Amino acid sequence: MSTEQIKERPGLTINLKPYQHNFIYSRRRHPAAVMGWGTGKTLCGIARARIYSKLIPNNLGVVFRKTAKSLSDSTLRDFERYTRLKVDSQRNLVEKNGSVTMFRHIDEIGDINQQNINLGWYMIEQGEELETDKEFFMLFGRLRRPLEPTPEFTKLGLPVRSGWVIANASDGWMRPLWKLGKLESVSRELFGDDPDYRDMAELIEATTFDNEDNLPKDFINSLKLLEHTKPEIYKRFVLNDWDIASDRFVLVTREQLDLLKIVTHDYFRSKRVVSIDPSEGGDACVILGMENNSIVKKKRIFVNDTMKIVGEALLVANEMNTRNFAGDAIGNGKGVFDRLSEMGNNVYPIKSSLESSDPERWFNLRSEIWGHFQDMVLRRELPPINDPDVEKQVLAIRYDPKAVNSRGRIKVVPKDETKKILGHSPDDADAYVYGLWALKQIEGDTENTNFREINSGRGTRHMMAGGAGGW
Repeated sequence: MSTEQIKERPGLTINLKPYQHNFIYSRRRHPAAVMGWGTGKTLCGIARARIYSKLIPNNLGVVFRKTAKSLSDSTLRDFERYTRLKVDSQRNLVEKNGSVTMFRHIDEIGDINQQNINLGWYMIEQGEELETDKEFFMLFGRLRRPLEPTPEFTKLGLPVRSGWVIANASDGWMRPLWKLGKLESVSRELFGDDPDYRDMAELIEATTFDNEDNLPKDFINSLKLLEHTKPEIYKRFVLNDWDIASDRFVLVTREQLDLLKIVTHDYFRSKRVVSIDPSEGGDACVILGMENNSIVKKKRIFVNDTMKIVGEALLVANEMNTRNFAGDAIGNGKGVFDRLSEMGNNVYPIKSSLESSDPERWFNLRSEIWGHFQDMVLRRELPPINDPDVEKQVLAIRYDPKAVNSRGRIKVVPKDETKKILGHSPDDADAYVYGLWALKQIEGDTENTNFREINSGRGTRHMMAGGAGGW
């Protein structure tokens, strides 16, 4: 078989792009494939692994992913799909020549050290998911397995032991080692012209467009939309730009919020809800009275007594003439919504840690709720935010670039990280988006109603009917 081709599985041969060939057959001990979406980097990593397992008897290698879930749902599934080989229940693949490929998540890396396991190769998939270079160098120190390569392997000129990483570009731990050349420069300083050691590392890069002819046209076209709506994602994950700082990954921008001011919304049916973010650990309990996606009443109280919170929420509800309540039902919030429900109110309790309706797009329910808010902003379906605290807080919400996939998946960063930016918890913003989420479910939901735009000299006017029956 030519090194310009690989057999993905029996009966199917893949013609390699130059960048794919360069990575799979890299003669460096520690190559990194840092490439955009749709470039086949996972396939490349697997193809290199198969060479080391098939052509070196009694080899032992490990494929690592950060979390158990991503290992099971993505890495193992891709490996079995590409190779048509079945990994056993212990997450091992045993070859006829005695080689073993293990699949592990990063929390299990300590077991490899404790058992003093010597490796012949390792692969880290989605290396940018890791916070530091600690795991890479822990595995680095395990590459000491005695091996006797076959003549076929020796002919390829690959290093007998190797560890490689596949990843998307990022501003994290991989940048100094490969993009800035630290691994390569240090090895040259230490080993001079010794051909066995001077070239320890190599970076192979590609953009999505380097593989454009193998990608669906509708996917390529969708990238144009991404370029204009989320340029930070487009630059990092399509153009493979390493210089996009992680703090650029804001959920919404000031400019996007300002565009809400040129849209007028007319509602033909009033929808109301009282949204509550109960206090925990000294944070404020925020109670918002919302009508048709606008905040009309607000209370901030510093109590964590369930009955007092219920009482204050009922006062707001009575003023607004509504029996709809929504909010965080985790921790102290559970008692609040249990009591409101017992009293015969309509409750929309939210457990934000639950799974989203589409895990490929939203990491969890909290991310989906914030994603709903982001969608409404981008589609200009919201009136301007008429509360300065809420506005300030929503502008501080970030999403995690390490969790982004080719569908633009959103994983909102934990509250503690937002607290560091603001100096306090984003309680007002949480109550606001919980209210928007509940209003979406209340009868007369605007997303299920007649909708039209009227262009005027002052901007765009959105006309919405409250019920599905028309105007």
